Amino acid sequence: MDIINNTLGSIIQPDLASYDAPSFKSEGFNCPFCGAFAHQVWSKAAAGYNAHDIVPDTYFAQCMKCKNYSIWHGEQLIHPSGGNAPLPHADLPEDLKKDYEEARSIVSRSPRSAAALLRLTIEKLTNTILEENKNKSLNSKIELLVEKKVLRSEIGKALHVVRVIGNNAVPNPAEIDLRDDIEIAVKLFKLVNMIVQETITESREIDSIIHNLPNGAKKSIEKRNGNMVPKGNQLDE
Repeated sequence: MDIINNTLGSIIQPDLASYDAPSFKSEGFNCPFCGAFAHQVWSKAAAGYNAHDIVPDTYFAQCMKCKNYSIWHGEQLIHPSGGNAPLPHADLPEDLKKDYEEARSIVSRSPRSAAALLRLTIEKLTNTILEENKNKSLNSKIELLVEKKVLRSEIGKALHVVRVIGNNAVPNPAEIDLRDDIEIAVKLFKLVNMIVQETITESREIDSIIHNLPNGAKKSIEKRNGNMVPKGNQLDE
């Protein structure tokens, strides 16, 4: 498990890896409600008349950004249920956000099931990017994404990690058991967001910049780069 953890950790980009998962009694982390890194104010949970009865081993942490309260018991985050994992990237297609959010909702209880859902999310995401090649195996699609330079080779390696974890997560978990490894599962969420950033967000931004250039500049770029076209159009065989 350490090899997998280190492999994912070495690939996650610093800007997207800046997500600090909620941790017990930490003064600051990425809020499980609003996603912002914010100061957290901790208090013991109390009940009864005038809240005089302290609830054992139970705490509230209030986000100073959105003012919502997360609830902790026995040093574990119990509300919201998906609070350990980052929110989905804004550009993740809406139909895939459902799978992502479902994975977030169960990651604390079953990292293994969350990993299986994330593999499904990645499978669907590669189908969206590749279109004409969606019937190929996930392994082949990952190789094609790297070959076409849609993804960096480092992310391709990380995708293979997700593919292997996802395969073992559902029918045959004997080789890789994620039942108690939330840390690795959280990194898989980060990886999905990285893929969206690189294949959708950055591609769209680059295409927008090129589109708004003067015609002379665009022709010069096309000549220099062999008729540059959006990434999505380069993938159809």
